Amino acid sequence: MVIEMQVNISYQSKFLPILEELIVKDKPHELDTNTISVTEVTQCLRKSFLNRKGVKPVISKELFEGKSIHSYIEHLLKEHRKDIESEQEYIVDVGLLCKIVMKPDIVMDDRVVELKTTDVSKLYSPYPEHILQVNFYAFTLNKQFYEIVYIRRRQPPVVFVDKPDWKLFFHMLRRIELYHRYLIQDTLPDMETKYCNRCPYYHYCFHQAKLDA
Repeated sequence: MVIEMQVNISYQSKFLPILEELIVKDKPHELDTNTISVTEVTQCLRKSFLNRKGVKPVISKELFEGKSIHSYIEHLLKEHRKDIESEQEYIVDVGLLCKIVMKPDIVMDDRVVELKTTDVSKLYSPYPEHILQVNFYAFTLNKQFYEIVYIRRRQPPVVFVDKPDWKLFFHMLRRIELYHRYLIQDTLPDMETKYCNRCPYYHYCFHQAKLDA
């Protein structure tokens, strides 16, 4: 038996607007202009700026995958390994004109661990933005190592372990200062096109580019 479903195009979703509103509001807390999250400056600065301004991202599975995995592993740690610190927020002052908020996934006695997701089947090195993030955490918390664990689709996880690099730490400080200037001046940052491929604000940037042309 074949069931035919007819959808009246005049009907509209009642839940989708709620979902979009929840995603925009899904922030640990509202950050003021002089407080910057580490994750904001390891990715495209324009993406972070748009997120602060409440611009709606495109809803996709990628938007939920990382959050779902983090929430599940945090739950497991709290249930079975209370000795391991997870999702603890730190506010640090490294001598800049702004405060820095960081929330490492996992902090152990000798290392900081970050959990990431990827659809890449053959991963030979970590993504540069992930190295910047976890390197900053490890350097700031004075840990001997950082570790990045990539959760992959239908394949075992891939793990990379290394020691913090002070050059990458200072590179992050420069990005923090740059992003802080954008916030103070309320100026939209330039696009960093290497991040565009899977960005939830792709539609916004390229639609705006056409309008400005």
